[in-house]
Amino acid sequence: MKKILLTVLLSTALLAGVFANAAAESAPAASINTLADLNGKVIGMANAPMTPEEAIGYFTKILGVTFGKVEMFPSINEALAALKAGRVDGVGTTMAYAKFLSQSDNTVKPIEAPLLVGGAVGKVSMVMLESNAALLGQINNALSAITSDGTLASLNSQYIDGSQTGNPAPVSIPVTAGEQTVKVGISGDYPPFDYIQADGKPAGYNTALMAEIAKREGFNVEFITVPFDAKFSALNSGRIDVFFFHAGVLASPGIVTTDVYYNNLQAAILVKK
Repeated sequence: MKKILLTVLLSTALLAGVFANAAAESAPAASINTLADLNGKVIGMANAPMTPEEAIGYFTKILGVTFGKVEMFPSINEALAALKAGRVDGVGTTMAYAKFLSQSDNTVKPIEAPLLVGGAVGKVSMVMLESNAALLGQINNALSAITSDGTLASLNSQYIDGSQTGNPAPVSIPVTAGEQTVKVGISGDYPPFDYIQADGKPAGYNTALMAEIAKREGFNVEFITVPFDAKFSALNSGRIDVFFFHAGVLASPGIVTTDVYYNNLQAAILVKK
């Protein structure tokens, strides 16, 4: 009789454990709606100029939020895939990208982070070799001109600060026979800044800005896809002449930045709805 009673008790306990586990697995994850909800969560980041430990300390200091863990990814697309697969709870990115993506993907939403991208400065420029002084001068001259006449503000409003939905339309970049060709590196996976169309042609804000610069300075442009974390090696090897874009402190010998062309790059954490 004791054996029968013990067997019944064990079976009941095992079944209770099975049902409890099943209930836990089927229970929906707590919704993340504020920065405070990210305390203790796993955050994915792409191409961040810091270690995971430095990232945790930085965001704790600036935002007052302590992430449980930060995982680094080589591209924003891989970080986004990890978010959708449930391997991370959020993805650190720019508000421009987060808002753009959430308008076309109803499974994600942005949580605004009250800081600027790039060491809390939010200033965006291109990077290139210090030895390429002539090209640096051309680009800076053009940036000065399009800032003065309002063209730059118009591009910023159209592509970044506005409510653009869908992939940005490509711009026409004329080719002038006999002129130099500048090889421009872009990531190709970061709309509305830049992306690669199905036909392989680049489009987005960066391409529109460079088209305007090239038109004014009289050179041709060839866009080359380069991952963010390979931009310095691509410059040093001569594969590209300039790279879009760079934000924050520059710590690479022989590399310089152009003048700033966008100075309010807000941060955001992209989470699942």
